[in-house]
Amino acid sequence: MLARGAGYRNTFGWYNVVPGAKPPDSDLHSFLECSDDVGTTKSLDIRSSPYYKGGDIGFFMATPEGTSGNCPQFAPSGGPVAGTVGHVYYSEREYDPDSSGPNPFIHLITYNSVAYPNSFYFAWEDLLAGGDNDFDDLLTRVSGIQCTGGGEPCGTGFDGRCAFGSMQCRNGVLECVQNEQPMAEKCNGIDDDCNGLTDDGNLCTGDEICFRGSCVGPCSNGEFSCPPGLVCDPSADVCVDAACLNKDCGPGQVCVKGQCQTPCDGVTCPYGQVCRDNLCVDPWPAWHATRTTCVTGASAC
Repeated sequence: MLARGAGYRNTFGWYNVVPGAKPPDSDLHSFLECSDDVGTTKSLDIRSSPYYKGGDIGFFMATPEGTSGNCPQFAPSGGPVAGTVGHVYYSEREYDPDSSGPNPFIHLITYNSVAYPNSFYFAWEDLLAGGDNDFDDLLTRVSGIQCTGGGEPCGTGFDGRCAFGSMQCRNGVLECVQNEQPMAEKCNGIDDDCNGLTDDGNLCTGDEICFRGSCVGPCSNGEFSCPPGLVCDPSADVCVDAACLNKDCGPGQVCVKGQCQTPCDGVTCPYGQVCRDNLCVDPWPAWHATRTTCVTGASAC
């Protein structure tokens, strides 16, 4: 709760979105109550709520305008307490009581925060048919949410680890925002610095060579013998599968048992993660990301 600029003690809450249908009063669940003061912070796990039906959620502001009281109240299971709620305004504007006609009104402005990830400000105007239009009658910041369509994976057009993004709300529209920023190149099979080259530069110590994301010793001088099933590839000076000797794979591919494939071929990730560059990753932005090393052909990472 950031500001209460109204004469009323308005209430802020959420509801389940049903496309094309106004939410019933019984599905209005209060979150920041009329008794909460500026500075109040609350935490709510929507997905664990017994009233969450899956899918998108919307938000509402309830005002006591037109009643004899000054505090809109809602039952624990949802729905207004009789005689305490005058009007309800929704993040789906078409359901506002004064949203139609020759002179429709706006009661909510939402805008994304540039300081808090996945956070949005909700600025409400609370008088029916307009007031002073300063939109500070109830001002809240809600974190940990996505606008409709947000969070979906997307391609940024950049190289390497910078190629993967997620759709985010920016200034009222969806755009693809990269999940990770470039970093110093490492011998890990990933284009870390996003320059279009994988494992480029001197990344290993001594006379070791970076090969397929690992630092390995040379084999051409006979000092390091190749394990059974592998032969020395003099062009790369490393041990390779005999079936991959002289096999030329395209960019972003590796040879496995004589076949060229991408790093994620045959990889199954845990629920909620996707495979990228041989890593199972959370498709959300980097501030929320987790990583698990994959094993090609494994049933899970």
